[in-house]
Amino acid sequence: MKITQKTVDALPNGTHRIDRNLYLRVRDDSRLYVFRATFNGKRRERGLGSIHTISLQAVKTLAGKLRAQMSEGTDVFS
Repeated sequence: MKITQKTVDALPNGTHRIDRNLYLRVRDDSRLYVFRATFNGKRRERGLGSIHTISLQAVKTLAGKLRAQMSEGTDVFS
C-alpha cells in the first residue's frame, strides 16, 4: 500500500515503510516519522517528528538529505 498524506491517519499499529530508510511508527494515536539506517555497523534510528508537525513531502525531502549526508560519512544520528 502506498502511503500518502491522506492515508497516514488510517494505518494500524506497527511500523510502516514509506521510503528508503523512512518509516512511520504507529502506536494507538501516536504517529511518528523515523529515519532508520545502519551507520558504522550499528542499526540506528532518528525521530523526525509527528504527522502533526511535519508533512509527508517535507519528511521525504529531509530523509533524502540525511541519506546524502550519510553517503558523505556524516553521522546524522548524533
